[in-house]
Amino acid sequence: GGRRRCLGKGVAEFEIKTAMRTIFGRYEVRPDRQEREKEFSFFAVSRPSRGTSVTLSERPSQDAGQRAEAYSASPA
Repeated sequence: GGRRRCLGKGVAEFEIKTAMRTIFGRYEVRPDRQEREKEFSFFAVSRPSRGTSVTLSERPSQDAGQRAEAYSASPA
């Protein structure tokens, strides 16, 4: 906030939300290991202490189409 607020913040947030909806609408994201990773907390953000790898598997096209319709109808 304040007078030095970034003018592009709203556009950047919109782009991030759009990208995330597209990725999670097309792919299922799963950790590549079953055991839980120890978390590292930095203020309000938690992350795996040693980083992590994920596996993407493509969702069936019919499911992705229905999901895209649901996202376009929901408020941002």
